[in-house]
Formats: sequence, structure tokens, C-alpha cells
Amino acid sequence: MERETIDRRYQRAVRNLNPQAWSVMLPQEKLQDLQALENKNAMDQNRVPCRVQAEPMAPGQWAYQADSRIVVNANELDNPSFMEHVDSIYHEGSHARDMQAQYFPEVSRQYAPGQVEERNTPVPDPNTDLQGYLDHPAEVAARAAGAQGVAQTQADRTRICAADQTYRSEHSNQILETYDYDALADPEAGAESEIADEQENSLVSGEQAGVALGADLAPDDGESL
Repeated sequence: MERETIDRRYQRAVRNLNPQAWSVMLPQEKLQDLQALENKNAMDQNRVPCRVQAEPMAPGQWAYQADSRIVVNANELDNPSFMEHVDSIYHEGSHARDMQAQYFPEVSRQYAPGQVEERNTPVPDPNTDLQGYLDHPAEVAARAAGAQGVAQTQADRTRICAADQTYRSEHSNQILETYDYDALADPEAGAESEIADEQENSLVSGEQAGVALGADLAPDDGESL
């Protein structure tokens, strides 16, 4: 999947993280949006994305990670506290990253020396050793990743909403919102790109003018000047 496609699907998913949208979405649509968050997170971490699935779990449970899957609680998909699912995606994504770091150099090089081994030591059972479970390096990192993921998602949503508002004001005649633009693009980078394009176009135009001028000056007998 191309980076642009992953970015656009992520932005669409973030737009849906509001009470009105979440209340009317089908469970499969919610899973698709959670998958979009995981795909973007995995791309940013240079790892293989997990497949996001749902299955019934006990009340209060939100998700778990197993092999190449992130499984969320199907009974909680209609819970209005949808940011808990966002936290779960980034929390469990951290565990997936720790696991993959054991096998993929492009992932393991993101860790400090000895950190991969430390993260993948056995995790205590929270039912018998809750404090040991909470203090395990993998769980500490996962909780931090969840909180950071929620904060980043909320910040991205603010930027996306602002970009959408600007786009609507500039395209007031457009009836259907297609969101076929990058709402998180860096405006300065975009401006630099436009300047570079203009310079390149000017250079090409100059070269073309030179070719045309050369053709006008070419001698009739075909000899070079």
C-alpha cells in the first residue's frame, strides 16, 4: 500500500473520531478506521502492520495483541469512549513493534542496546503480580505509546479540521466533500515545492526557447555554427 493511500485513509479515520460519526458507524466501518490508524502507525515505525479484528471480551477489557493481530473488544465498539480504542491501537502496536524488533533489523535499530531483549522478557501475570505486570518495560512503553498516540491523533484532528474549513471556504461551490487533499501537509513544504516547480518550469521554458532560437540560426547548408 502506498504511503499516500495510507496517509489519506488515516486522515479519513481521524475525521470520524467524533461522537456524531462514531454513533452511526457500523462495527465494520469502525474496524476499518482502527485498521487505518494501525497502518499509519506501522508505516511510521517501519514495521509490518497488524490485522485489526474484533471478538467479544469481558467488560472492561479493550484489546490484546497476538502474533500479527490486534484484537479489540467487539462488545465495546459502540462505547462512546472511542478514544479508548485509539489508545488500544497504539498500546498494542507498541507490543507488535517489540515483537518484530526480534526479527527485523529495520525495527531493532530503533531501540537502544539491550532494549529489545528487555522488552521481550516474560511479562508477569497481572492476576498474580499486578505491580510486576505494570512495571514491566514492555507495558511501561505500551502505556506511553497509547497516551502519545491519543495526543497525536487529537492534534492531527485539530489540524485536519482547520484544513477542511480552509478548503471549504476556498471551494464554496463544491457540493460533495471528497477530501482528496492532504490535510496534514506542511504548508511551508508545499510552498517550497511550488517555488521549485516554478523554477523548473522557467528553466525548461528557457531551454525550449534556446532550442527554438538555435533552430532559427541554423545555416541552410546544415553545417553547425
